[in-house]
Amino acid sequence: MSRTLPNLLANLAGTGWLALSSLILAPLYIHLLGIESYALIGFYFVLQAALQIFDFGLGPMLNREMARYLAQPERTSSVRAFVRKLEFGYWALGILIGGCIWILTPFIANSWFEAASLSKSVIQQCLYLVAVITAVQWPITLYESGLIGLQRQVRLNSLQIMMITLRSLGVVLVLLFIAPDIRLYFVWQLIFSIFQLVTLRVTFWRCLPPSTRAAQINDGGFRAAWRFALGMSGVNIAGLLLLQFDKIVLSWSLALEEFGYYVLATSVASALIVIIASVFNTTFPRFSALSAKDLPEQSRLFYHQSSQLMAVLVLPVGVTLACFANELIALWLRDDSVTVAVAPIAQLLIIGTMLYGLRYVSFTVQLASGWTSLAFWLNLLLALFYLPAIFLLGQDYGAKGAASAWICLNLIYLIVSVILTHRRFSLGGTGWWFIKDVCPAMIVSILVALLGRGLLANQSNV
Repeated sequence: MSRTLPNLLANLAGTGWLALSSLILAPLYIHLLGIESYALIGFYFVLQAALQIFDFGLGPMLNREMARYLAQPERTSSVRAFVRKLEFGYWALGILIGGCIWILTPFIANSWFEAASLSKSVIQQCLYLVAVITAVQWPITLYESGLIGLQRQVRLNSLQIMMITLRSLGVVLVLLFIAPDIRLYFVWQLIFSIFQLVTLRVTFWRCLPPSTRAAQINDGGFRAAWRFALGMSGVNIAGLLLLQFDKIVLSWSLALEEFGYYVLATSVASALIVIIASVFNTTFPRFSALSAKDLPEQSRLFYHQSSQLMAVLVLPVGVTLACFANELIALWLRDDSVTVAVAPIAQLLIIGTMLYGLRYVSFTVQLASGWTSLAFWLNLLLALFYLPAIFLLGQDYGAKGAASAWICLNLIYLIVSVILTHRRFSLGGTGWWFIKDVCPAMIVSILVALLGRGLLANQSNV
């Protein structure tokens, strides 16, 4: 428990610096490369996120196993052998996925994008680089998950901040002093990904304590871990459909310029994802350890503390961003025409992401206990509603329609997930959870935002 606050601060610093650097660099990319090239960068990040569907739950499994190992240190030898096998499979999987992207590149470049200023050959060259980057970056997720589970989150985020800074500075120098070419952006990403992979692998293995016995795998624990991984794989597949399907569909159905506006709006809402991911990375190992030790009372107390923490961190930021989206985006981009296009989309995405954050603590409890079936079936059933909604609303209302569907999706998910999780783990009434854990932060956030909105209106009238 003593590691919770340092881990939370480290996660907020690491993911926050990543989001901040993206926000700082976005106007520069648009200025140097153009909105279509920025949209291609956005597609690259969407693709990386969507490809996590092929993680098959291995990353979360390693995170959980490392946390359970800390609660059961006698498993040192089996854990090291387990990691060796998992590492080999992860590297092979990365090479396979990168190879598939390489093969599909001509089709994607010629049939997927509707570009006005970027030639098909330039897009194709960029996608070939993306294929190699994907193969190199794929094992990085494994080492990050292991370090998070080992509670080495301060060290991990210190490394991440250093790498994000060097990566960002490097790409800016390349574009400014060599050439403002989108292909050079991806060349630099490849070079730095190799450096990041080597650094994180060495760090992870050094954090695993040496074993005095020959490496052995406990068959029962091994089978249990793989059952969790299979369940987690189903959750990831259905969940990523919900999280990334809007961007995949819009990258195909919208003009590349309009898709670029949607990517910008998503970047604004990602400020909340920073907080949500930080709370998850901090609490998941703790919940996993409590589950391994079978301490239900401590788990219930930590659940409510985590829910309050999520609400206190997510709601003030989300409400502020939604209320002042026009002003903040105008200050960020300094382009009135782009602001008018981006701000309404960003407001809708922010509201949906706030709901997404509030339900994420219940999701964390489910995973830590190994209960993956609820998330899988809930994701799958909601996908049946969400995917047609994206097509229909996106066709009639464009990016705003897709963002509206995101709100409906997360409202339904929040209600169902919290109610069923509370019943399963005896966490108390859902109404009491809402009143005690969510309402105080929500009411204060709305009142402060309305006060700020009123002061801003009075100032503009003077």
